[in-house]
Amino acid sequence: MIITVLRRYMFKNGGDHAGGAERGRVVEGEGAGGTGTGRGLVRQRAGGHERVSNVELFFDLVYVFAVTQLSHYLLSNLTVGGALRAGLLLAMVWLLWVYTTWVTNWLDPERIPVRLLLLGLMLISLIMSAGLPQAFGDGGLLIGSAYAIM
Repeated sequence: MIITVLRRYMFKNGGDHAGGAERGRVVEGEGAGGTGTGRGLVRQRAGGHERVSNVELFFDLVYVFAVTQLSHYLLSNLTVGGALRAGLLLAMVWLLWVYTTWVTNWLDPERIPVRLLLLGLMLISLIMSAGLPQAFGDGGLLIGSAYAIM
């Protein structure tokens, strides 16, 4: 849900993946919304490689914890059904990580609103990850709610 809103905002306000002027590329000094308020939330591409911020690395660490929790789930459910359920949970975790990583590739994590968004998403992901071993039992509502919020 949060990621969908961000994607709509980015494409509406100049964060197109092609980067062409015909689709509203962000021009320095105009901001993401073209309001003249600075650089906005979209990353400025100077060419070459971008430095990964500490908050992005910590965000990835939360998903390493999620994969660890999935391995604990699989070890406690060594059946074909357990493997299928673990695969479904892995697909869910992977999709959340991919969508959020995609958003952070376009938004500048050095900006305070983006950093707060990432910290909020990390908190929700951490709560979801803690409940992964009980996903098909008592933790199902927690995981479903966290997935819907993200």
